[in-house]
This record gives sequence, C-alpha cells and structure tokens, in this order.
Amino acid sequence: MRSRTLTLFLAVTALTGLGVLNSPTATADADLTFVYGEPEISEQGHRLGWTWKLTNTGDRTARHVVLTHRLTPHLPVTRVSRECVVAGETIRCEYAGIAAGDEIEGRVDADVPRGIQESVRINGRVTYQPAPARTS
Repeated sequence: MRSRTLTLFLAVTALTGLGVLNSPTATADADLTFVYGEPEISEQGHRLGWTWKLTNTGDRTARHVVLTHRLTPHLPVTRVSRECVVAGETIRCEYAGIAAGDEIEGRVDADVPRGIQESVRINGRVTYQPAPARTS
C-alpha cells in the first residue's frame, strides 16, 4: 500500500488601485478581501482543490477586479471557476465590478503528479480600481 504526504500552504495579498492611494479626499472606498478554504485532497492523493471567497467589505464598487492564483510547484489545473482562465503558470479571474457588500466564490482544482516530493502552495493576489468619487 502506498501513501502520499502533501504539505500545503496558503498566501493572500490584496492591492488597491493607485487612484485611492494618491487621493487625499477619498473617504469611502471599495475594500476587497479574499480567503482560501481548507484544501481538499482526494482519497488517493492525486487531486487537490481549493475554494475561495472574494468580498467587497467597502462602501463603493470595485472596478476592473483581477484575482490571480499561482500554484507552486506548477501543477496541471483541471478545473477553474467560469470567470477564470489558466494562463501559463497562473489562473486569472476577471470581474468588471464588485459592488459594496457583494461576495464571489470560486474554485481551483489541480492534479498532483506521482512522485512529487515538494510542498504544494497556493498564492493569491487581487487588484482593482475604486469607483469614481461621487460629486455633489
């Protein structure tokens, strides 16, 4: 009987658009956060999957949202959410806008090749632009 041991790591980064960082009058803004769920490993250990949740906890819509995932080492990706595409060694999910209070969930599945000896890691990064400030 063979057994496999996988070590899994998660990392998350959130970045905002430069317009808010340079604007001294911005008081309300979009605020995107995301988190990965616990990894799911198939009984045989040859398939690995993560769910993720992206939430706008801010007061305004986030526009031009791009969520990028990277698996280390690079693994063959077998399934991604509808809004996502596999682009080389990354998975890119794009959204025109996420309104204040909205939440989006997704999934990434990958095959784990036989004989892999290193730890498997998923890293994520989200970038976006805030909606224009309202004028009175």
